[in-house]
Amino acid sequence: TEPKPQVWFEHTDLLAADDGVVLDRRSRMMYDDSQIYLNGESFRAAGADARWMARLADQRRLEAHELRRLSKQARQLVSDWVACGWLLPVGKGTP
Repeated sequence: TEPKPQVWFEHTDLLAADDGVVLDRRSRMMYDDSQIYLNGESFRAAGADARWMARLADQRRLEAHELRRLSKQARQLVSDWVACGWLLPVGKGTP
């Protein structure tokens, strides 16, 4: 999932409580039974968090109500990915 050398991401706004997320078009996300891979990084995932992250990888989007079902740690990870520009916030809280 390592981006090409010429790909770079701009830091984005913070994720509002009523925002969903969409993968930036340049982001590459995959998963297996125990790991999530995003832009050359890997993260351990299990249970419901793993299922929601797989859904994000497959559909390239999670709605706000779906994000609220993530654990606190997984929501923080998603917020970090938004701050990196790997995910973009979409929804009511986004101008």
